[in-house]
Amino acid sequence: MDAALLITLYIVITMIVQAIGFLVSRLVDYEWPEAGLMTFLILFMGAFWLAWPIASRTFDWLWGDRPLRGEDEATRAGRVAGKPLAFQRELDKRPAPTSNL
Repeated sequence: MDAALLITLYIVITMIVQAIGFLVSRLVDYEWPEAGLMTFLILFMGAFWLAWPIASRTFDWLWGDRPLRGEDEATRAGRVAGKPLAFQRELDKRPAPTSNL
């Protein structure tokens, strides 16, 4: 769940940074037409590079205080290790298939 939230946050922030870069390149293109395309390409590629640190810091800001939200050390260790939590184990239990022979 954490990875999905982080990737979604990265995509949204990338879209915002791309929009800002597009507007800046349009302003440059209006003033200096010969520099507009190069500005757009630099800002386009830079948006992907810039969005990741912003997304990871935003994710830590939103979800980094889990002990304050009630997560104990055992739950944290299980989450970091990728092990299913207790309530997930019960959900994963499937009834044994029965044979109708």
